[in-house]
Amino acid sequence: MPPLRPVVLGAVLVGSLLAARATALADSPVTGAAPAAEAKALLADVESPAGFSTTTFATPSEAAAPVFVAATPDGTLYVSSDGNGSPESDRDCGCVLRLRDTDSDGRADEVKTFVADLDSPRGLVMVDERLIVFHPPAVTAFRDADGDGVAEERERLVSGIGFDPSDRPVGHTTNGLTLAIDGWIYAAIGDTGFLEAEGSDGRRLQLRGGGVVRFRPDGSGLERFARGTRNIVEVAVSPLLDMVARDTTDDGGSWNATLHAFTGLEDHGYPRRFVHFPEEIVTPLAADGGGSGTGACWIDEPWMPAAWNNAAFSCNRAAGRVFRNPLAVVGAGYEAGQEEFLKLPWATDLDVDAVGHIYAASWQGGQINRDGPDAGFIARITPDGPAPAALPDWKTASAAELVAVLAGPSHRRRLEAQRTLLRRKLVADAAAALEALASDAAAEPANRVAALFTLALGQGREAGPLLGQLAADPAISAWAVRALGDLAAAGIDVPREPLRAAVRSRDARTRREAVVAIVRLGDGGEARWLLPALADADPLVVHTAVEGLVRLANTAEQDVIDLCGEAVDAAAVPPEVNRQAARVLGEIHSDAGAEAVAARLDRTRDPLRRAALVHAGARLWRRESEWKGGSSGSRPDTTGPYCAAETWEASPLLEELVGVAVAAAASEELPTLARSIGLHRMPAEVIVPELVARGRNDADAMQALTIYFDLTGAEPPAEIRELLPAVAPPAGELP
Repeated sequence: MPPLRPVVLGAVLVGSLLAARATALADSPVTGAAPAAEAKALLADVESPAGFSTTTFATPSEAAAPVFVAATPDGTLYVSSDGNGSPESDRDCGCVLRLRDTDSDGRADEVKTFVADLDSPRGLVMVDERLIVFHPPAVTAFRDADGDGVAEERERLVSGIGFDPSDRPVGHTTNGLTLAIDGWIYAAIGDTGFLEAEGSDGRRLQLRGGGVVRFRPDGSGLERFARGTRNIVEVAVSPLLDMVARDTTDDGGSWNATLHAFTGLEDHGYPRRFVHFPEEIVTPLAADGGGSGTGACWIDEPWMPAAWNNAAFSCNRAAGRVFRNPLAVVGAGYEAGQEEFLKLPWATDLDVDAVGHIYAASWQGGQINRDGPDAGFIARITPDGPAPAALPDWKTASAAELVAVLAGPSHRRRLEAQRTLLRRKLVADAAAALEALASDAAAEPANRVAALFTLALGQGREAGPLLGQLAADPAISAWAVRALGDLAAAGIDVPREPLRAAVRSRDARTRREAVVAIVRLGDGGEARWLLPALADADPLVVHTAVEGLVRLANTAEQDVIDLCGEAVDAAAVPPEVNRQAARVLGEIHSDAGAEAVAARLDRTRDPLRRAALVHAGARLWRRESEWKGGSSGSRPDTTGPYCAAETWEASPLLEELVGVAVAAAASEELPTLARSIGLHRMPAEVIVPELVARGRNDADAMQALTIYFDLTGAEPPAEIRELLPAVAPPAGELP
């Protein structure tokens, strides 16, 4: 039977039949293990590395259609079971299962329905004894108050995040959830985005297209972290807050399967800018041909063999593989490697516990017209070697014992120790030990980072002075600066001088984090400290500064306009600052933003400034149209720079003044100006009459004509067509 054409998170299964069976079989503990032959057969196409053993943790009879998995430290596994494939939207065909191996034989012998009849459950993560579940269009926390394996309590954390299954199939909407050591939950969003999400504190957010958003475990602080991806499914987050996710276009375009790194505020460009404006985006770390990215996690555990440890692990469903993706820090960004870790048909997700096991989910058997609902299984992969030490008793462990876990080698245990300190309000008792660990130059960075964020989360304003001191320590400054920025975003007054000093750090990552932190202050008066970053030697710092100033303009528009206008005018600042400041102005679609660009277009005589301002004017000439929730489809328009552009009140003036700038330009400037005007699809009247007037003997004008018509795709009139062959773009050069 042929498999279905690749879609996000697997095949179109047999919908409600499949999930109904999963729910029915999970209503009570499993009374007998599935036949050994069935369990063995499921592993026939599974290959793990030497030094690992693999068991069938759950068969289709026990956990059908596993979309996401989330392991607790002790190895309890929660499974999103969803009978809907990407194109389907049946009701009441999903649930969340709880699986346990009570006899330590590598098989789940207790399966319960933790949450029944949940439409399209996706990502899930256990935080503070509550299972937080993404089920579009909501994020809900479920709690098993009496310990019977079934949730009795639920609390809505975020509403309107994604689309209701009755309005749109769940593919490409909301996906995985990941808890990080900074106390945020990072959510992967597909390219259908969401119109108006609302967190528990009333904060609202819209995301057009794909990206990463984050919120606190109580649903507060909802914000966009990164944008411009297509359909990332889950973000792997390291102990040091390095973040990656596998993506795919699967749309006939040129991206194919990709791997992105996320650092805060950045734009990855899909589908608006990755084709024609690559210099304005953060490009993928890697692109490896066809595939369909699914779940991911970061593994850094003392029981994991060193050759495999401390890396992101990501699933490629179409390739039937789980890859290890180690990261190497390069300036403010990364380089990524890739090696096959696990062969697993139809791999959908994986997670790790704190007692020596990896859990990997498969949708094997999900095919069109399949007889019966049996599809999918869960494998457990365990490295050879001694068993890890016993877990602490999280309910009774002292503050000192929990800090000792933070100082230990297990990322999974550190996360749990941090949440336990916060939940039991023990941070004050542990403050001295946490300060000592965060300040200990001999300690590992991951342990110091865990301590400083625990203090920031537990003490708030009181942690500010220590974080300010740590911001001066090169080994830990980037994370201290990040923590200060997070406190500032929560409305807490923090020391600002450490952030200003960090913009001038020798370390590129610290400079990048300083830019983000200053933006999170929300104070337009601090924007001037970002100007040096516009000419930073590291391109990711520059990108973050541009995106940061644009975001800051949402709350301090005039401050940003005045600052960038002065930078465009100033002769004493580096030319790159002039250019990037003009780029910022070109993204501020307001009367004041348009006036700032128009006034300078009308008076500039400097060729470099003219080029930057023409680009800004062309960008402002149109704006993003109001989005009402429509999908860009499987073949989106990649023309850019907007998903759907419209002219607005300032368009006629900008059109006129761009034309004036072209007329004032010297011939050698024309190809560059034509590129900006053509890329933005401004009408021919803006530039073509001037180019034609300069005549056939002006090679630069003829080159500019060629560039303009090539980029716009417009058919030149016959009298212009006669001129165009006179000059062609140099061989191999992209106009």
